[in-house]
Amino acid sequence: MTAMARSLDRPRVRPQPRGPDPVSVARRRLVVVAAALAGAGVMLLAGLWGFHTDRSGDQHAAAAPAGWVTVPGGWMTVRDVANRAVNHKGMPGMQTMPDPDPVPAGYVRLTVDLSLAARGGTLRWQPSDFTVQGKGLGTVRPHAAHLGDGVVPSGTQVAGDLTFQVPKKARQLTLDFRGDGSVPLELPSSHHGSGAHSH
Repeated sequence: MTAMARSLDRPRVRPQPRGPDPVSVARRRLVVVAAALAGAGVMLLAGLWGFHTDRSGDQHAAAAPAGWVTVPGGWMTVRDVANRAVNHKGMPGMQTMPDPDPVPAGYVRLTVDLSLAARGGTLRWQPSDFTVQGKGLGTVRPHAAHLGDGVVPSGTQVAGDLTFQVPKKARQLTLDFRGDGSVPLELPSSHHGSGAHSH
């Protein structure tokens, strides 16, 4: 073959490698975005479900057992109400001695036996957190308190008593803890005739 003939031959063109199809790339991107959105949706739903479950658990934990009432930080129950004031004048050999803590005329001292339970954390209290209210009296705070040291660890309870000095004619008495968790007080039968009962 002559040189002229070789020059007349058309050079062979190598096929250029084709880049990615723009349509396919866009589809893949859409798939990735859709998968990410779906995953985010699942996580959001799981978070909402967990929040609802936690809230339901809190509400369930807040339900007081039978015979107890819910109070700030825990539960409270009253077991008994009695008049335990000591009449020193009626004791042998004490007639001439002054009463160290006399009950004023027209009043009675009521001792409330109760238990206080802590939930969700340590419950700290002081006697002034407890009050008695009712018809015929204002807000009355304890005259004496025998209810532990003021600290109730979470999941435990303390039992003791509080003594309140109230007018004999007071009626419909309730025990409150920090202004909440009202418990009606059933007064001793000996005071029913004086109008001091809670009904």
